[in-house]
Amino acid sequence: MFGRWWRRGTATPGGANGSYRHGNDHLIELRAVLKVYESAAGTFTALKSVGLEIGRGEFVAIIGKSGSGKSTLINMITGIDRPTSGEVLVGDTAVHTLSEGQMASWRGRACRYLALAVAALWCACSTRVGGLDRTA
Repeated sequence: MFGRWWRRGTATPGGANGSYRHGNDHLIELRAVLKVYESAAGTFTALKSVGLEIGRGEFVAIIGKSGSGKSTLINMITGIDRPTSGEVLVGDTAVHTLSEGQMASWRGRACRYLALAVAALWCACSTRVGGLDRTA
């Protein structure tokens, strides 16, 4: 069902060596990503030196306890949030370098299918807790 969504907006590596424009060999790459939130209560490091490589066609699950940085990681990949430092590369786009306007345009083109798939997965997962169907 989701196969069409993944292929439709997916970039294909260019160049003779199969790399994307910024030298990344994977569809999604995070390089030494750091995300620090500042507040009146102090600083909170949500992501510390995160490296991630996801190839075209791979299915990946991001799991972890509450507060471990799962949503922050997804927000980095989709351009909802920006890293404090590091690089976020999605296909031929260096997401961390985009202006707000460029980011909104890119999200509209590149992330619309991902958002639908994540929403469907979230709905499916949130109805089951500890093996008990909460919808029953």
